[in-house]
Amino acid sequence: MKIGKTRHVIDGQVVSEAEFNRRSRHRNRRGVPRIAKTYSTAAPLVSEGMGCLPNQVPEMREFVKERGLTGVEVLPSGAVALTSRGDSGRRGLLRARGLVDNDGGYGD
Repeated sequence: MKIGKTRHVIDGQVVSEAEFNRRSRHRNRRGVPRIAKTYSTAAPLVSEGMGCLPNQVPEMREFVKERGLTGVEVLPSGAVALTSRGDSGRRGLLRARGLVDNDGGYGD
């Protein structure tokens, strides 16, 4: 029983199977990993652990604004929505708050 059609995605773009195989071999030969870009404006990563209590939301929003973190939005519940993995988003918030990510990979 076939459930669905296989989609071949590289760097967030759907490509043909031939293009996927061609580019995948080339990229793996150079040692560059294929990683899904999981953070975007359309589908942010929502983290309660990096956030704050609901009564601290105004203070946290000011903290984010002072640091210039454009990839971070503090939600009314205190959770943070991250749209960027870099210095303006997840990594920047972790560093600014003095948090350590033991699950972070290369480039995080």
